[in-house]
Amino acid sequence: VSQERQNWTYHGKGGMGFYIDFAGGIHFFRNLATDNGLAGFMASGSWPDQGVVLANNTIAQSPLGYTLGTRGSLGLETTQLAIVNNVFLHLQRWALSVGQAQILEGDVSMDFDLFHEAGWEPWPGQAPGILAGHVDGSGFRSMPSLEDVQALGLEPEGAVGDPRLAGFDPFPPEGGAQDLRLTAQSALALDTGGPLPASLLGLLDRFGLGDGALGAALDRGAIELDPANPDAPFTLEVGPGPGQSDATPPWDEGFPDPDPDPDQGARDGCGCGAPGGARAAGSLFPLVLAIFALILARRRKRPV
Repeated sequence: VSQERQNWTYHGKGGMGFYIDFAGGIHFFRNLATDNGLAGFMASGSWPDQGVVLANNTIAQSPLGYTLGTRGSLGLETTQLAIVNNVFLHLQRWALSVGQAQILEGDVSMDFDLFHEAGWEPWPGQAPGILAGHVDGSGFRSMPSLEDVQALGLEPEGAVGDPRLAGFDPFPPEGGAQDLRLTAQSALALDTGGPLPASLLGLLDRFGLGDGALGAALDRGAIELDPANPDAPFTLEVGPGPGQSDATPPWDEGFPDPDPDPDQGARDGCGCGAPGGARAAGSLFPLVLAIFALILARRRKRPV
């Protein structure tokens, strides 16, 4: 290990890029999670009612990629875990960290992910790499290689190798920007992704979105390469476009919007809506007057 790597530190001191706690039905799709103090993604607690999906994300530059745990007796079961088409890149410990064996029981699919430099830092007594944790009843295990993980029946189409991103530096200067786009040289990622989980496809359809594929198949990672314009800079299209300022959100079922709060302008603008604002003060004023009048009347009736 070079001295440069030995001196490398992550910022955040325990921070996660994305974190859920006892929540199901969460679908992480096409996100970038980089340079986090603990993990790119974390799922804590169980999700017994709805699944959790991690699909087509790029997770880089953190001690851990995706860490999961049911919190023992507080969450005894989960339903559906799907991890597919992600790029796990330059992670200090493990790409995947599993807290309890229940995580890998039931409806679990983990495939078509690409791993590069997962577990790059040697750790005495452990074997950093692709996966570690409690995967069965035998206690904590380290599975540094893809073959170790495939022996569990996971990642049959997974791959290990450099995704050849446009401008990734494993040890960037302070404040240096990373270009995590794929390139024409990204052979391990281009058109090598697998199918998306049915629940995610249903959500995309509900919101009128496609899967983003621009080639023969999905690419691995968050940013799909456009073969017709491979050098296009990465941009985000957020919100309605020109002439669509009145767009109706796809979840709108036709119900009218509630009337605006008439007292909203009297609030201090903090957005907290705490009790004791203009409305509360206005409703208390008659009550204060009534109490004062009652006291005055009693004092007048006192005998001399």
